[in-house]
Amino acid sequence: MLVALNRDNPALHDVFELDLQTGALEKVAVNFGVAEWVADAELRVRGALRHRPDGGVDVLARPPGTVDGGWQTVLSVGPQDGLGTHVVGFTGDGRGLHLLSSVGADTVRLLRLDLDRGGMEVLREEPRYDVAGVTLHPDSREVQFVSVVKARVEHWVRDPAIQADIDGIRALEEGDFAITGRDHADRKWLVSFNVDDGPVSHYVWDRPARTATFLFHHQPRLADYTLSAMEPFTFSARDGLDIEGYLTFPLGGGRERLPTVLCVHGGPWGRDVWGYSGEVQWLANRGYLCVQVNFRGSTGYGKEFVNAGDREWAGKMHDDLIDAVGLVVAQGWADPERVGIVGGSYGGYAALVGATF
Repeated sequence: MLVALNRDNPALHDVFELDLQTGALEKVAVNFGVAEWVADAELRVRGALRHRPDGGVDVLARPPGTVDGGWQTVLSVGPQDGLGTHVVGFTGDGRGLHLLSSVGADTVRLLRLDLDRGGMEVLREEPRYDVAGVTLHPDSREVQFVSVVKARVEHWVRDPAIQADIDGIRALEEGDFAITGRDHADRKWLVSFNVDDGPVSHYVWDRPARTATFLFHHQPRLADYTLSAMEPFTFSARDGLDIEGYLTFPLGGGRERLPTVLCVHGGPWGRDVWGYSGEVQWLANRGYLCVQVNFRGSTGYGKEFVNAGDREWAGKMHDDLIDAVGLVVAQGWADPERVGIVGGSYGGYAALVGATF
């Protein structure tokens, strides 16, 4: 197997081939400023992603059989696309490279680069949301399905051979699922379900039988409690920009003039997602309406939305938070005299801004 270790240089991770029987390590790729390494189907390290000082990134590849050097830049993107550019993996024949990037578009798309001829094919794009995840066939390395995080996670199936499996898995629970592992024969999948009002559940999905076996909950004691639901909501900020977020109401507390906490995510290059949150449930359990906002500057909604937060700390980014509070107050859900703000990282900064202004 291949492992990345900073054994020889604490600042850089080189790639080693690890013999699982003897424990022997052989260095197969030396780091020259690489942030992401990619191996082909034959476990040959042939792809890399390098960050540049200007904030842009270079996608590099080298021909099969190359032992030392041979790296060529196959795609170079500027700072505006650097955040959303990542290498997914090689095609089965090693002549193509799947990657995620917003180059040439606003949102992050799934692309396939032809390493022989240099062309680029768009395999999936969304007009408002970034492509968040890609699942490749373990043998052919072709794209099987693509995941996009909207208000909830949505999966687009590209490979018709797994459509019945995806349909069967969707029917297991109401939560958002992810495939976390597969056996060598690709007959059994490990599947996890994330829900907003309980623990993450794990199953084994038997593909030939189209049946699932429950394994365990990640925090079993949570299954003994009735927790609050997380509700997606959308509003228009004062300048007309569409903003999304989530509301969590306390159980049995009604929806009128509730004490409210604005929970601000960190980053700010990140976003809140639907699913279980210990902090949110703790606040809702104590009677608070919890408001989470994916303000401008959050990721997942395209680079224009991210860049709308540039130079807007304590400016329009904070206006989005205040406008969300204005909405829940106008709806009669929140008591305007009892509104708090909390967060870590950028959220901690926003909390200080809220207390100051």
